[in-house]
Amino acid sequence: MRTIITADSSAELLALIPHLSGYVPRESVVVVPFRAGRSLAMLRVDRVTDDIDAFAATTIGTACRVPDVDAVVLVVYADGVLETSGARDVLEALRIRADACGLFVIDTLAVAENGWASYRVDQDPSPRSLDEIARAAPAGLLRPRDDQAGGSTLVRAPKERRRRVSAALVDTERAANLLLMQARASTEPSDEVDARAARILAALTDVATSWETALEFTSLDDDILTDERAALLLWCLARPSLRDVALAHWCHGADAARRVLSAQLEWEESGDYPAGPLFLAGEGPRPDPVRLHRALRMLRGLAALATGRSRGTALASAAWVAWALGWGTHAGAYAHAALSVDPGQRLAEIIDELSSHGHLPGWAFTRAEP
Repeated sequence: MRTIITADSSAELLALIPHLSGYVPRESVVVVPFRAGRSLAMLRVDRVTDDIDAFAATTIGTACRVPDVDAVVLVVYADGVLETSGARDVLEALRIRADACGLFVIDTLAVAENGWASYRVDQDPSPRSLDEIARAAPAGLLRPRDDQAGGSTLVRAPKERRRRVSAALVDTERAANLLLMQARASTEPSDEVDARAARILAALTDVATSWETALEFTSLDDDILTDERAALLLWCLARPSLRDVALAHWCHGADAARRVLSAQLEWEESGDYPAGPLFLAGEGPRPDPVRLHRALRMLRGLAALATGRSRGTALASAAWVAWALGWGTHAGAYAHAALSVDPGQRLAEIIDELSSHGHLPGWAFTRAEP
């Protein structure tokens, strides 16, 4: 026998959702999947007002990918007043799809500017006070201020700092060309190479160290993203094959990066990419979320330091990392920003498409390690 959540516990759940998600959902549908009475995760998608049936089918279909899910709570967050929000129609469409998929619907809830309500029994409920949600929150629980787009605003470094990074990027390109010519000629480094170029050449031969060091970045005021290191990272991100190796490094570490590099070299030699999960497509093991959070912070820093297409490459990588974290709203924002400065940025186009359709990486549906 299943236990139905009472109205009071529904208010408590609504109080917990912003805390669990880290933001206050706005114009959203939230699905909370359960297994054997315990919540498993939280799925948030932008609410749509047209083709509600298709929207419900896609949303519930996504929730069904959560392993062993057997029940759901459905919540609509709407601007305006509850009575004219259209929440009831959306919830009913979601409920019908959940029933068809064999999911027990624990409750159907809506939150609007003038109150909240449960539609589980009453199809035309009167709004209840939002104060009930506030009172139901556990003591000491801090309510986030931002909605799902909060924290995605981009900043720019001072113009002089951006100019220095741009100049360092030119030097990096020159040093890389010199290194390539030396490799082809099998000669020793020239005595004519200046000190800065020598440092860049050394970094290019051990770029993985720079990738790992970059994860220590906290703000533009620290000394992690020096002009030369920022230029080196931007140079790497501008080359898709090297960018993919860097992303693998930031996801899983040096061993994963070496595997991706080996696979790419095999593909270049034979034309066949080795069989196995494609991490860039969201396949394979779940990345370390701590490393991904650090990578996203660092990539936002790189974007602040970059100009032109280099800014676009940094933002495209930031979009992918946000998508890998399951932050579709942030991923879409970074992808749009990347395309505004580099309309042909392919990775940004892919992430824009994925985020706009609510597609999540496969590891979002695997059980996290305890």
